[in-house]
Amino acid sequence: MEVACFLAGVLVKSTKHGEQTLHLIEPVRDVLSVIFFTNIGLHVYPSFVWSQITLIILLTLFVVSIKYLVCLLVLKPLTSELQRSVISAGLAQISEFSFVLASRGRKLQLINREVYLMILSVTAASLVLSPVIWKTSLIQARSKKLEIPHKILD
Repeated sequence: MEVACFLAGVLVKSTKHGEQTLHLIEPVRDVLSVIFFTNIGLHVYPSFVWSQITLIILLTLFVVSIKYLVCLLVLKPLTSELQRSVISAGLAQISEFSFVLASRGRKLQLINREVYLMILSVTAASLVLSPVIWKTSLIQARSKKLEIPHKILD
C-alpha cells in the first residue's frame, strides 16, 4: 500500500497538471501526515527511550554522520561546495519510510519488539536533528562566504 501511494504521487507529479493537482491535495496530505506521525508517536514508549537513551543518541549520531559523509563524497565531483553541503544536510536524516519498513518487518516477525522500538526511536531522533543539521550547513556556507540563494533560505 505504501509503495502504491508513493508511485501514485510520482505519477501525479509527472503529469502536466501535477503542480496544480498537488496544490489542491495539500490539505489532505497535511492531515494524513499528522495522522501518520501521531500513529508513530503512539508506538514510541518513553520508558524504552529513557532506558536506551545513550544507545539511541549514539546510533542516531552515527547513522546521520555516516549518511552526511557518504553524501558529501558521492556529490563531490558533481556539485559545488554549497550544493554538496545543503544536499548532504537534507539527506542525512533517516527517512520516514523507515517507519513503514520497520512496521512491515515487525508484522512479518523479521525483527523483534526491541529492534522495532530502536528503529522508531533512532528515526524520530534523526528527524528532530534534521533542522539542526540544515541550519549548521547554512552557517558553514555563510562562514565560507558562499552565496546562498534566497530559495534555500525560505
